[in-house]
Amino acid sequence: MVYGEPYMVIEATKTSDLEASIELRGFSPARLRWKAATECDRALGKGSWHFTRAEVVPCMVSTGGHVRLYAGRFSATRG
Repeated sequence: MVYGEPYMVIEATKTSDLEASIELRGFSPARLRWKAATECDRALGKGSWHFTRAEVVPCMVSTGGHVRLYAGRFSATRG
């Protein structure tokens, strides 16, 4: 599913009522974290969860060395 800013791809998997796993791609690490938190609110309930894993890495770099696209993998559990 693609929406939001261009290239933001969200693949959310709710493994149970207590866990969620989210993979995102986008232009900014801060925006990816914000969007992951929004998706966790939607899947696990607002404010009743915490990230157990949050990893944002460059996935597309220009020939000049500038990062053009980031990939983020987030896991959350209900707390």
